[in-house]
Amino acid sequence: MNQSSSVRSPIWTKSFNINFITNFAIYLSMYLLIVIIASYTKSEYHVSDSIAGLVSGLFIIGSLIGRFATGKYVNKIGPKTILLVGLIFLIITQLFYFIEGSLALLMFTRLINGIATGITTTATGTIAAYVTPNDRKSEGISLFSLSLVIGAAIGPFFGLLLINTFPIKLLFLFCFVCGIVSYIISLFV
Repeated sequence: MNQSSSVRSPIWTKSFNINFITNFAIYLSMYLLIVIIASYTKSEYHVSDSIAGLVSGLFIIGSLIGRFATGKYVNKIGPKTILLVGLIFLIITQLFYFIEGSLALLMFTRLINGIATGITTTATGTIAAYVTPNDRKSEGISLFSLSLVIGAAIGPFFGLLLINTFPIKLLFLFCFVCGIVSYIISLFV
């Protein structure tokens, strides 16, 4: 009997795991906020449903801007550098949620928070491609995408669960802490 034992390259390496957790935390924060921000906008600023929807949607517009602006620089500067700079930007933008002000400030915050998210997730996707072994690239990228899917699955649930129990500033704090933890662990990618 001919046994061919091929050793498969590991996917779940330290760098892959850290990048997975970072991407998960970013998407968890994104989806947690995206489901609560419209109702927060309506109750805090007494605006129509359409304006509340616009405030929520500005994040996605920002994310598109962040992705388009970042893509061409990732290979020139390096994905880890882009990720770390993007995470610093993300953390700063998350602080803006704590500033009580005007609807315009909240709209600006949503837009720049989206840009920061677009930058960071462009970098995490590139890092995933770099750290996944060539012989298992498809499987590795598929597994990495679960970090987004899991964040998208539980973020809205926790957002809606927590908004009815805790003040919104606590949810903002949770997202801020996710950003800080992501930055710290990403130093080790």
